[in-house]
Amino acid sequence: MQINRIIFLIGLILIQGCAPTSNDISKNSNLLKPVDKPKDNPLVIGFNQDFDFKRVKPGHIKEGTEYVIAEAEKIKIEIISKEDSQRTYENTLVRIDDIYNVIESVWSPGYLMGSVHTNEEIRNEGLESSKTIQNYMTELSLDEDLYKAVLSYSKSYEAKSLKGLQKKFLDDVLLGYKRIGFMLPKEEREKTAKLTGKSIMQLIKNGPKPRDIITKKSLENATRIVAASGGSTNAALHLPAIAHEAGINFDLFDVMKVFKTTPYIASMKPSGKYVAKDLYDVGGVPILMKALLDGGLLHKNCITVTGKTIAQNLKGIRFPKNQDVVLETKNPISKNSGVVVLKGSLASQGAVVKIAGMKNLEFIGKARCFDCEEDAFKAVQKKKYNAGDVIVIRYEGPRGGPGMREMLSTTAAIYGQGMGDKVALITDGRFSGATRGFCVGHVGPEAAVGGPIALIKNGDKIHLDANKGIINLLVNK
Repeated sequence: MQINRIIFLIGLILIQGCAPTSNDISKNSNLLKPVDKPKDNPLVIGFNQDFDFKRVKPGHIKEGTEYVIAEAEKIKIEIISKEDSQRTYENTLVRIDDIYNVIESVWSPGYLMGSVHTNEEIRNEGLESSKTIQNYMTELSLDEDLYKAVLSYSKSYEAKSLKGLQKKFLDDVLLGYKRIGFMLPKEEREKTAKLTGKSIMQLIKNGPKPRDIITKKSLENATRIVAASGGSTNAALHLPAIAHEAGINFDLFDVMKVFKTTPYIASMKPSGKYVAKDLYDVGGVPILMKALLDGGLLHKNCITVTGKTIAQNLKGIRFPKNQDVVLETKNPISKNSGVVVLKGSLASQGAVVKIAGMKNLEFIGKARCFDCEEDAFKAVQKKKYNAGDVIVIRYEGPRGGPGMREMLSTTAAIYGQGMGDKVALITDGRFSGATRGFCVGHVGPEAAVGGPIALIKNGDKIHLDANKGIINLLVNK
């Protein structure tokens, strides 16, 4: 079973901020009324790599979305209606995976068609379907009755005697709930939400305002925290973008300077051992900041939303002992940052790779080129690549995409095939925080503006070295 698929989807939904709207789907939507199985709807039959989009007609995606959500809700009710003493692996965990499977039959093709279909009506249906399913899955991930059902089963005699893949399946389900912060008490979530809203209103009225807080030094602090925790490569996009909006000179190479001088001290997944809830349990982000401050790696006089400086905010924080979620800077997981900027003949404007948890920081291989992620994904699914290849996905940058979407499917498929440490991947697109392996993103200039990545041919040798910050094309001039 692949329960990590549903966990990954839920995590992606929450990270992207697709939280349920005030129209609470599980309570108010007509989608959850009984729905008969549609006839002659190709989406409900199932989705695979050979799926023919030409078979989909206007109305199919909407009809399919209504059906699969209703079916998923039936399964959920079936799971939570069981008595604790009746819970088994099959009627609890397997049925949770069934929810994913029924949703996936419409979600994946609907998502793709919402992005690329030539028929505007179908494309709009796909976009609306994706939003609806994301909202439903978010609501489902926070369903307390469903969580209690899994927790109850986990304490049973049968669950304690599980072995191998079944035990991992159960662990992954519980980890998934932990990853999305479900174990944070409801009262605490509500309290935090109210305090956030109250603080925003006070800031609007009394300040400090954003431009009082956002300075070059504060951006360096933010970059330092990302690097120390092995955070997402997307920070190398977002922080310079914030700087640009504020009129501050702070580009990718400024990010690189901070990365180079930051130790990796927070063991966070996917490269480390712990999830966000574990960090919360030892004191949260203030503990990470305290470690960096004590190590002389933060600008302590930067003003914050409290109206106080970082040093003032952290004055009463004591670094916790007897835990290894966050380490002190004098005893880091590694002396290198979890994220590195590369530069060379393939990326004169830079590229970014997340190295937290990686063992091999150098890779030389032959290029296997694709001009969009869909083509790369199909090739990977059919295993039309070899160990030692550097998979190149281009024309996925800000202009080429357009929009610079995340390379999610291909990297996940490579890792799932056990090839994550046997190949490398480079793209002018970007990755999510869940990406693992030697995956280089944000290659600039991008292919759409004539960057060198557009000139790579199949079989060309590419040299990547995260230690030296190198990304070069090894061809004769």
